[in-house]
Amino acid sequence: MENVVMKEEVVIVGGGIAGLATALALKRVGVKSLVLERSNELRVTGAALTLFSNAWIALESLGVAHKLTSAYKPYEGGQVTDVASGVTKENTLTKNYKGEEWQATGLRAIHRRALLEALLEELPTDAVRFSSKLRSVEKAKTRQDNDSFGVIVHLEDGASIHTKVLIGCDGVHSVVSKWLGLKDVVHSGRCAVRGLGIFPEGHGLQHQIQQFVDTGRSFKFFNLIEVLGRHIGNSYIRNGRTISQEDIEVEIEMYVKERRWRTAGLITASYLSGWVQQSGSSSIGVGWLMKFLRDTVFYKIVSPRVSGLLKYDCGKLPTASS
Repeated sequence: MENVVMKEEVVIVGGGIAGLATALALKRVGVKSLVLERSNELRVTGAALTLFSNAWIALESLGVAHKLTSAYKPYEGGQVTDVASGVTKENTLTKNYKGEEWQATGLRAIHRRALLEALLEELPTDAVRFSSKLRSVEKAKTRQDNDSFGVIVHLEDGASIHTKVLIGCDGVHSVVSKWLGLKDVVHSGRCAVRGLGIFPEGHGLQHQIQQFVDTGRSFKFFNLIEVLGRHIGNSYIRNGRTISQEDIEVEIEMYVKERRWRTAGLITASYLSGWVQQSGSSSIGVGWLMKFLRDTVFYKIVSPRVSGLLKYDCGKLPTASS
């Protein structure tokens, strides 16, 4: 392919859930963006994912939740079984630890493909550029007066894109994050295997989450019928108009400051959840401690209080004319 040079206001690297959701949020507030996806079509690998209340509220704000509501019902509860003792505990997902009713959005498990397609359908046909693998990123060496296209994205096919804003949604091996100088990802020491079973004649199971835990491992399954943790759309408009290039850095700093502590809480809670359920040592003298931490401290004290983080309301997206 010839060396094509383009200009785009906003470039998003990665056409997964994060990339498409970001593009849709920007579209809702009147900001045009281009998504670069290295695959030649929508990547639909992966079986399913669990969405908590905060994610469903974000999908409502994006205007796509209604496409999924009828097919994916919220869970009202579940069971946790201790493999060693055979004891099963009932959990409710309709009330928090204070006995207060949860929001109607609830917790749902949905097919990853269904979510991706729901997001893609809301975007213009030219919003995603497939077969666009990112090669490198650089700052423009020279810029003309009033030219705010300060970042150049180079693709494997020889094309170059000048942009004002570059957003990386390209996963754990992100080229964008490396360009920014962020640290490499750290392996957690845990792994998960997921699969999808199809029962043409029905499975006869109740619509509940079933989880089985043992020292050093955990197993769970959901029967089907990861953020937006806070959308960035508000940061790109003010008084119904796109903000100037000079203000973008300030707005992004405000966005980061707002979500920093909540993100830290989510990361910590997620790590503790995996550690206490899967990473316990089975050596003598330690297994009983992990069991105590899991059954008494985590499930009875920590887990119910984490629910507040999962009910976070990201707010409504304003329209460009509002």
